[in-house]
Amino acid sequence: SWQATDALGTLSGSIELSPSARLGDYTLRLSGTDEVALANYTLKVQDFVPLTINTEVEVASVINAGTQSPLALQANYFSGGPAPALNAEIQLALKLSNQHEDARWSGYRFGTAIATPTQYFESFEDLVLDQQGRYEDRITVDRATLKSSALYSLIAKGTTFDVGGRPNNSSRTTPIDHAFAYL
Repeated sequence: SWQATDALGTLSGSIELSPSARLGDYTLRLSGTDEVALANYTLKVQDFVPLTINTEVEVASVINAGTQSPLALQANYFSGGPAPALNAEIQLALKLSNQHEDARWSGYRFGTAIATPTQYFESFEDLVLDQQGRYEDRITVDRATLKSSALYSLIAKGTTFDVGGRPNNSSRTTPIDHAFAYL
């Protein structure tokens, strides 16, 4: 359909699709009165399917460096029951900070570290959940790799992929205890 631009040369509009519109890619073309294309934009029409899986990544409330800590991922259908035999992954990263994750210490600064972007720690990929929709393992954070005058947290991001391959994510951040004092 034809639409005219406003005084600034802009326009806006909407496209209504019928409920029976064919799924797939469509190209929206903006052209001048001379039919020369000024811009093209590709639209993808897909069925809307809400996420169906509640994914929870589980780690200890505090990770003690140098010791093994439990790590788990649990996936359940929102409609009830476990989500067995689905593909999953867990990504772990370290976060360096001078602020504690515990709300009791909000506003206090610890150590000499300046907050930095997260750094890769470990990845658990190509996992398959058991019949209870669960994966369990253990992790160890090596004390020698951490600076003594800084606070660290472990960020765990768990993903369960539904049968269509769509990711259902969950993340959790937990402090790492690795030094006697953080002054």
